[in-house]
Amino acid sequence: MSTVSTEVVSTDGLSSSHSGDFKSALERRRNIKRMLDSGEERFVRDVLEQIADFLIGQERFKQADPSVDPDLLKLLAPATISALSEIGKLVDADNDEVSVYYPVSDCQLNAEGILVEALVNGTNDIQIAAATGLADIGTQLNSKPALLDRSNNDKNAFVRAKCEKAIRQIDERLGVKRLGGESVKTAHLYPHQIDAMVISAGLSAGIDMKVVVDGRFAGERRLQDGRLQDIQVITCVENPGTERQVSNQYLYVMAEIIAEISDQTSTITALTQLCLRLNAGVLTPEDHKNDFEFSLGAIALDGQRLIFGQTLTTANLTVNALRDSLLGVSRTGDELKRFLRRRQDAI
Repeated sequence: MSTVSTEVVSTDGLSSSHSGDFKSALERRRNIKRMLDSGEERFVRDVLEQIADFLIGQERFKQADPSVDPDLLKLLAPATISALSEIGKLVDADNDEVSVYYPVSDCQLNAEGILVEALVNGTNDIQIAAATGLADIGTQLNSKPALLDRSNNDKNAFVRAKCEKAIRQIDERLGVKRLGGESVKTAHLYPHQIDAMVISAGLSAGIDMKVVVDGRFAGERRLQDGRLQDIQVITCVENPGTERQVSNQYLYVMAEIIAEISDQTSTITALTQLCLRLNAGVLTPEDHKNDFEFSLGAIALDGQRLIFGQTLTTANLTVNALRDSLLGVSRTGDELKRFLRRRQDAI
């Protein structure tokens, strides 16, 4: 494996030295073109290694590594852009199992994983090429969150536009297959589309939302003073106990306030009254004076848990609205926890 620096971690994780001159770089460009033009899957690993090598060199250049030659990076950039854009010629999107060791993330990444890394960390040209490649092989849960995040937040208009186009292409490519052949356009979002929005909104909010079970996500947000607030999202659950349905129109964002009510009191009467006052915003009496400003939402009992949450309709759901809800609910959940600790006498 050739490199863009004098010392780099190779695909098997071993450190080695290379001279990497311009002649070999030109040869690499020709080799990548030949492999892409061949359309043969046997070249996937070689192309991925070339992409990974360039991205590693680019990352080291950002960190002002003196061993990286910027002119050599520029020379290799066109070949890398072509490889990112056209990797779909070689990769079977349904069987993307070939992976290479990628030291920047310290793990094995397949073609989709390499493209996502390029989209998140690359320059604008690299991001545009990665989005083009993801349109061909990207999946809803692995690629779409990063594409949604860049389409909403990237400063470059061309990157945003390319990511939006890639999202549409992924939906078109996977929609018919995953929904039993249905190709009729609908006014609502499908469950897998909402799942991708949850993960993307979490990325934008700095919260790593993980799938707990189908349709349920959980994450942690780090607040001031290092406090952590758990946050949960339930999607596509119209009727408890039923399977997820395409027609579902609601999404629930929740933060736990008290894990076990019975640990706090033998009766919930006083707690219920206090929560009703919180919901109504009636905390003006001197004995219930409130120093917090609670955002829109509701306090409720979920089994033996006391939770704060918001309900969002999926009809017009956006990543930004969901991100704001994650931030608001986690912040208010933390405020309520601290408030109720101070009001133990009222419980």
